[in-house]
Amino acid sequence: MSIEKILYFVQSSNYEQMHSSGAKVQLLRQAIGEYQSSLGLQRLEWTKQNVVGKFIATKEYDLKNQQLFDLFDNHGVLSKVVRIKLNKLNESEKLLLQEFCIASNQYLRFSPIRADSSHREEELCAYKKNITNNNIYWLLDQWKHYKRIYSSFVEQWESLRNLVSKEMLRMDQHKVTLPICILEKISTEQRIFLL
Repeated sequence: MSIEKILYFVQSSNYEQMHSSGAKVQLLRQAIGEYQSSLGLQRLEWTKQNVVGKFIATKEYDLKNQQLFDLFDNHGVLSKVVRIKLNKLNESEKLLLQEFCIASNQYLRFSPIRADSSHREEELCAYKKNITNNNIYWLLDQWKHYKRIYSSFVEQWESLRNLVSKEMLRMDQHKVTLPICILEKISTEQRIFLL
């Protein structure tokens, strides 16, 4: 049974290791980014470690610009760039757009029933101090190491979540409460597909 596999994943400390390694990856990424930023470089290659550091610009747009929406509508791309949230519409607007709705997706929400998380916080604080005491090459090696561990755990976790989700769908269950967690099927919002 898939639910037993997800319980084993959590009880065998894999779930905790996944989160711990993910947090370490983020701390290391931030430290490496700060090092690169201090050099003033947009791109930096560490060939021995097979790592490339690259800053990527993130664009932000004003979503309240009616002229921009009109421009997109005139060029026929409005449906590609706008997402309408049904919960923001009144009932008559929902009825008008109902024929353009596509089915909502479902995912499995896992809510662990945790005891004391202070141990994890202490571990991360100690690791953060260790980061500041080491050079960039140690940081890069650590980042690669924990990134590999984290990716492996995430792959296992997503596979288990998909199996449990299918099993709950087959058994017509929407919520399962276990001693260590709550598993719940959640539907994402419906989306509107405009032609």
